[in-house]
Amino acid sequence: MVPVIALIGLAHIICGISIAISPGVALVTPLAELKLLAGGAISFILIVAGALAVASHFIPDPLKLFLIVPQQTILTIQASSLVFTLATGHYPDGYTPNLPWPRLFIMNDQIWALFCSVAHSLEVISMARSK
Repeated sequence: MVPVIALIGLAHIICGISIAISPGVALVTPLAELKLLAGGAISFILIVAGALAVASHFIPDPLKLFLIVPQQTILTIQASSLVFTLATGHYPDGYTPNLPWPRLFIMNDQIWALFCSVAHSLEVISMARSK
């Protein structure tokens, strides 16, 4: 079984590489707030955090939690960006879905990223409690 942490780490590596190739990719909703905070370093931060998270799958237990902290921090920032987008009813770039219930559209568009953040948090908590 591949843990959620490693899969999300792989997703962060892919996002980091994508941003390095095309910086506009950083404007997607889950990354928008991180882009504001990290600026041009966002690609590097995503790749390193993702690599550390993937590496944690192969590292002995005492070090695992330390390797996961950067990714958990990124996911917390991503979750707050998603919640803010849902609360305001428009995307970070100002786009508002032209529908009677734009928040429902945004929720269905972004719920997967939010659930990944929650699943990652639950796995980290489970790992910490098993020590």
